[in-house]
Amino acid sequence: MLKIGSLQFDRNELAGAIGDLGTFIPLVTALIIWNGLDPRGIFLSFGLLYIYTAVVFRVPIAVQPMKAIAAIMITEALQPSSLFGAGILIGIVFIMLAFSGAINLINRVTPRSVVRGIQLGLGLNLILIAFMFMQRDHINGWILSIIGVVAVLVLFKNKKFPPALALLVIGVGFSVFDGFPFEVFLNNIRFDPPTVFAPANIDFVQAGVVLAIPQIPLTIGNAILATSLLCQDYFPKRKNISIKRLTLSHGVMNLIAALLGGIPVCHGAGGLAGHHRFGARTGGALVIIGVFMLALGLFYSNAVVQILSLFPFSMLGVLLFFSGLELTLTIKDESLSKSDLFVTLFVAVLSIGVQYGYALGLFGGVLLAHLIKKVFSKKEAAYKNRDFQNTLQSTKSQ
Repeated sequence: MLKIGSLQFDRNELAGAIGDLGTFIPLVTALIIWNGLDPRGIFLSFGLLYIYTAVVFRVPIAVQPMKAIAAIMITEALQPSSLFGAGILIGIVFIMLAFSGAINLINRVTPRSVVRGIQLGLGLNLILIAFMFMQRDHINGWILSIIGVVAVLVLFKNKKFPPALALLVIGVGFSVFDGFPFEVFLNNIRFDPPTVFAPANIDFVQAGVVLAIPQIPLTIGNAILATSLLCQDYFPKRKNISIKRLTLSHGVMNLIAALLGGIPVCHGAGGLAGHHRFGARTGGALVIIGVFMLALGLFYSNAVVQILSLFPFSMLGVLLFFSGLELTLTIKDESLSKSDLFVTLFVAVLSIGVQYGYALGLFGGVLLAHLIKKVFSKKEAAYKNRDFQNTLQSTKSQ
C-alpha cells in the first residue's frame, strides 16, 4: 500500500475508483456521439476535477455529469456551445450561493427527512437503470449480470480481492472473448494538448432557461444536501466537508469544465455511494480514476468511445445496482420519526420516473414537512392547554 498524506493507494482504492462508472460511461458516450462533444475536453476536465476533489476533500466524493443537463442535451440535440453557457452560469450561481450564505439558509429550512427522501429516490432510480443496463446485451447480459451479482455477494467484505476488481476482470474477460480489438491502443495513440474552449456564439438565454434552471434545484438536493449528509454517515470525523465548501466546489468545477470544453459536473450522492460501496475510503480512488481519464483525454481522445466499450453494460448495471442499494439503506436513519418517514417516502416517490422529480421532491418535501410540523405543534399546544385546564379544574374542586 502506498500512502501520500491522507491519500491511500491500494487494491481497495483501485476497486472503489471504478465504482461510479455506471452513469458516467453511458452519458458521456451519448454526448460524444449524438451532440458532437470533443472527447478531449470531457476527459481532461474530468481527470483534473477528480484530482482537484481528492486534494480538497480527501475522501471519495464523486465527480459526475449533471444528469438533467445531459438528458436535455441528448433529447434536444443541442450544440456544445449550450453546455459552455450552462457551465458558466451554473458556476457563477453556486459561487454566489456559497459566499452569500444562501446555501446555508436552504440547508436550515430543508429537513433531514427530505434529504433522506432524495437519497432513497436516487437509490431506487439507480436500481431501475441498473436493470435496464443488465438486459442491454440480452441473454449474455443477464448471464454476465447474475455472475457479477454473485461475485459481489461472495466477495462483499473481501479486502484482498475487492468485488469491483472481480467485475472488472469478468467484464474485460467477456470483451476479450467477444473479440474486442486491442490494436486500438496501439493504432490510435497520439498526444492532444489541452486548449481553452471558446465557442464563437453562446446563447446564454437558452443555456440558462433550457439547461441551467432545471438542473440547479436537482444539484442542490442531490449533490450538496444529500452528499453532505452521506459524508456525515460515512466520515463522521471529517469536519472539512461543509455545505458551503461543497457549493463553492460546484462553482469552481463548472467554470473549469466550461473553459476546457467539458460537461457541467456535480458531486452526486450516488457517485459517493458507488465509490464507497466498492472499497474507496480516501481521495486515492479519485486520483486513480482521474489519472486514467487524463490519459484518455491526452492520448486516446480519437478512440475513447471504442475503448470505453471494453467494459460491458451489464457490468455497469451491477455497479449501479449495488450503488443504488447502498443509497436506499440510508432510510434506516434512526433519528427519523413516523411523520419524517412519511415525508421521506413522499419525496422518494416524486423522485422516481418524474421529470425534474428531485426538484419537485425538494420543494414539495420541504412544504409538507413544515406543514406537518405546524399541525403537530398546534395539536401539542391544544393537548397542553387541555391538560392545563384539567389541572386547573382539579385544583378548584379541591
